[in-house]
Amino acid sequence: MMLKKIGVIGCGNMASAVVEGIYSKNQNIEFLTYTPSYTRAEALASKVKGTAVKEIKALAEADTLLIGCKPQQFLEVAKLLRESFELKDKYILSILAATSVEIHQQELGCTKVTRIMPSLPIEFNEGISLIYHSPEVEVSLKEKVNSLLTSASKVYEMKTQEEFNKVTVVSASGPAYIYYITSLFAKALEKWNIDGQTAREMSVQLLRGSTTVMEQKTKDSLDELVDKVTSKKGVTIEAVNTLKDQQIDKILFQALDNAYLRSQEIEADFSKLAWVENLVEE
Repeated sequence: MMLKKIGVIGCGNMASAVVEGIYSKNQNIEFLTYTPSYTRAEALASKVKGTAVKEIKALAEADTLLIGCKPQQFLEVAKLLRESFELKDKYILSILAATSVEIHQQELGCTKVTRIMPSLPIEFNEGISLIYHSPEVEVSLKEKVNSLLTSASKVYEMKTQEEFNKVTVVSASGPAYIYYITSLFAKALEKWNIDGQTAREMSVQLLRGSTTVMEQKTKDSLDELVDKVTSKKGVTIEAVNTLKDQQIDKILFQALDNAYLRSQEIEADFSKLAWVENLVEE
């Protein structure tokens, strides 16, 4: 039975948020946590009544492994895992960006892999979690994982890895775009002699209030909500028309396309590196 005991490798903010979310949904799951420094592993273990381990081989008793290291550390971690215990029957949950299911299967020698791409607001139970399951993951296991993640985020299961990778540049990278745009509002207010703290508070409240309206007025399309704030020859429409004249939509779409292309480049480079390392080992 999978998901009875989860071994966590890497206990950074995102991995910790995912683990804490799973724990809040099912406190019967046992967690073993590991980081080379032990410090973060111990901190996370204390939050989920788990056990921090000092050696990666101690994760052998886990039926599921959650890979939460940095993508550039994955090949080294995979090698260490392979040398420590048999991985063939382990279920892998991975939050690594730009690391395909096939790379996980190749490097770990297992078949059941679920990729999870959480967004930063998962720390405050307001995240988005994209999920893609390898074909080998049975339906009952898919449903269980999807359910476990709903406590801290809205879960969206992707049909293909291409879809997973494309949507990631909105769902996971999106908070950075929102923070950047919000910072521009704050800077505009500061330019008009509003103090920095007040400018930040007003800009954040602008976003919070607008988000609430979008959540509540679901019968209105987002374009209709724009129209409800503007009036012909008014103040707001002047700003909206300026954004349209500057083709803000094309700029945004190009930015997202560029982010996706970059993710593809990183994944391709990573695949080549994995192939070369395997060739050297052989």
